[in-house]
Amino acid sequence: MECAGRALSFWAYQITQKISYQHFLYKTLVEKYSTLRAQMDQIASEANSEIERLRQRLTSAAEQSIIRRKNEELAQAYKQKSRKLLQTLELYNRLKRKEEIGRIRRAASNAVESTYRTTNPIRTLPSGCNISDYA
Repeated sequence: MECAGRALSFWAYQITQKISYQHFLYKTLVEKYSTLRAQMDQIASEANSEIERLRQRLTSAAEQSIIRRKNEELAQAYKQKSRKLLQTLELYNRLKRKEEIGRIRRAASNAVESTYRTTNPIRTLPSGCNISDYA
């Protein structure tokens, strides 16, 4: 009986040690889990921040692309308008020169006619005729 009592005591001691060891393992695993959980939360937070930053860069790049395209369109429209303006100015200057040449011819014709009348008072040109018609 004494042997059986000692055996039961030893068995109880082993069970107590096993329970203590299991409790120690439990505490260790809980601490590791807490540490890993905190690390995972930090990594997830950093990843979300990086994702948001990349989304903002992508949005910014898309906006920049749209602005660049609009800028190119405006530059092209400006070139076309400048070309049209130069053509219009060239046509205006041609017309202006033509008109000035016409005025100079009329003034010269009038001067010649006036000189002709003063030198030959008897002979006058019919109205609407230029001296160049008789030269």
